[in-house]
Order: sequence, then structure tokens, then C-alpha cells
Amino acid sequence: MPVAPLLADDLREYLTNVHPFSAISTHGYTYRSNAPLFPGRRAGDHFYWAKPVVVDNLYHNYFQPACQAFGLGRVRWYDLRYTFATLALSAGEHSMQVSKWLGPQQLRTDPEHLR
Repeated sequence: MPVAPLLADDLREYLTNVHPFSAISTHGYTYRSNAPLFPGRRAGDHFYWAKPVVVDNLYHNYFQPACQAFGLGRVRWYDLRYTFATLALSAGEHSMQVSKWLGPQQLRTDPEHLR
């Protein structure tokens, strides 16, 4: 997925200097290039950087409540994917590029599907 340059700079800075497994870690961890970007949790609500976030927990405990708070109702992960594809195509991005960004699922570009 394309990332805005400003966000890419911030993410690079975070991964290099702030993330617990960064190259310049002050947390006592050893650098790991495959460390999860977002941590999982252990009992007692503590971050656990050696374990990736559990997507179902993220969805039910954070994402859905946020969507409901904004009056969006039930939003699926697929809806985000579909919205991104629709916005990219509407902005003039080539359908082959959008398909490459989205990965293996087939991208339907017929006008009826994109309405």
C-alpha cells in the first residue's frame, strides 16, 4: 500500500529509534527486524512485544467500538479494503496498480460493482 511521505518518515523514525526492538533500543531488547509493529498483550493488560497483536481482539475491542462511536455501524476489514480500492480508482490510479496493492483477491472494476 502506498504511504504518504510524512507518515513514512514518522514510521521510519519510530522503527529506528523508538520501537522496543529498534536498532537503538533503550528497552534492553535485541534488535529484531521481524518484530511485530504493534504488540500483543499479556495478562494484566501489559504490552508483550514478542507476540503480535491478535486481530480478532483488535477488531472487537477497539475497531468496532470506534466505528460505533462515530455512528458507522458494523464495519468489516473488507470494507476498508473496498473503500481504499474505490478511492484509489476514483483518484485515477490504474486498476492493475490497485490490484497489485491489494494482493491475491480479484479486484472487480465493473461500474456496477464500484457504484
